[in-house]
Amino acid sequence: MSWPSKLFDELPNALIVLIVLLMAVWLSACGLGTASPLSSTAGWIAFSNGADIYLVNADNGQLIRLASPDPDNEWGGTQPSWSPDGKQLAFTNWQTIFVISADGSNLFPLVTLEGRLVQSPQWSPDGKEIAFSSYTIRETEIYPSADLHIINTDGSNLRSTSLGCHREYRFGNIWSLDSQKIVYAYCLNGHTFSNYAIVVRDRAFTTEQWLTKRDWNCGDDCVVNYEPVWSPDDRYIAFTSWRDETPNIYVMNVDGSTQTHLTSDLFGDGGAIWSSDSQKIVFTSSQGLGNSEICVMNADGRDQSCLTHNSVYDHSPVWSPDGKRIVFISERDGDKQLYIMNADGSNQVRLTNNMVYVERPVWSPQIADN
Repeated sequence: MSWPSKLFDELPNALIVLIVLLMAVWLSACGLGTASPLSSTAGWIAFSNGADIYLVNADNGQLIRLASPDPDNEWGGTQPSWSPDGKQLAFTNWQTIFVISADGSNLFPLVTLEGRLVQSPQWSPDGKEIAFSSYTIRETEIYPSADLHIINTDGSNLRSTSLGCHREYRFGNIWSLDSQKIVYAYCLNGHTFSNYAIVVRDRAFTTEQWLTKRDWNCGDDCVVNYEPVWSPDDRYIAFTSWRDETPNIYVMNVDGSTQTHLTSDLFGDGGAIWSSDSQKIVFTSSQGLGNSEICVMNADGRDQSCLTHNSVYDHSPVWSPDGKRIVFISERDGDKQLYIMNADGSNQVRLTNNMVYVERPVWSPQIADN
C-alpha cells in the first residue's frame, strides 16, 4: 500500500471529505476545475486568455477551464464559438480548428491547414457547418494571403474562397438566418488597409453579390467597408465604413440597398453587434487616444447613448440571448478583464479575476436549463 493510501485510511471520513472539498474550491478559484454541465440561469460566457478556453458563469462568476489543447504551444486555444444548441464550442489552435463538448469532453481536431493560421470559427445557424478564415504563415511570404473557409461539422466538404490580402478577421454574425449565405469583407487592393468591399456568397461559394462599391483602381478615393454583421431577423446588415474619413457604423438591406449612416463620432465607432430581437445595436465608440466606451442605439440609429464612462478601453460588447445584459472587456482595473452589466448600463460587475488577459467573449445561446 502506498503512503498516500495508508494516510487516507487512517484519517476520519469527515476529514477526508473536508480535504476533498477544499481541493475542489482551490481548483475552481484557480480556474483549473474540470468542466461539467453545471446549471446557470443566466448562461455561460466562453472566452480565451490567449492560451486556454474558459467558461464563466454569468450568474456568479464561477470559472472553469474548458480546454488547453497544447500547453507547450504559445498560441493555445483562442476565439471560441458556441454551437447553436449550446452543446459544443469550436475554437482555434494555431493551424487547427478544434471542437469540444460544453462539459469539456469529446475534444477533437476538426481540420488542420498546414502552413496557415486559422481564425474566427463561427457555426451556421442550422449547426451543420462552421465558417472560419485563415492566412499563410510562410516566412518567405512578405504579404500573406487570406481565405474564407466553410466545413461540415464532421470534418468533410471543406471549401474555400479568397479574402484578398491579409487582415485579422473578427466575425460577428456572418451567416444568414437560413444558413444559405455568408457576408464578409473582401480586400481589393492587395496589401494595405485602404480598400475593402462587403460581399455576400452562397454557402457553396458558387455565387456572389457585391453589396458595397467594388473598385480595383480607386486611388485616393478608396473606401474601407468591413465588419459586416447579419441581423438575427435576416433583414439588415450592419457594417463599419471609413467613407467619411473616420470609421462609423452603417446599416443596409441584405441586397445592399438603402445604405444608411448610423453614427458620426469624431474618433470613430465600430464592432456593431445586434440584439437577438434585431431592435438594438451595441458597439464600441472611440473617445480618443487610450479610451473607448460601450454604447448602444436603436437599429435605426436613434437614441444613442454610452453605457460606460471611463478613461480606459472598454470594448468587445456581446448581448445576452434575452437582451437584458451585456458582457464586455474593460481595462479599468489595469488588466483586460470581463465585466457584465444590465442593458441600460447599470450594475457593472467584474466577472473575472487573476487573469492577465482576456479576449473574445461569447455568450451561450441558451440562458436557462431545458
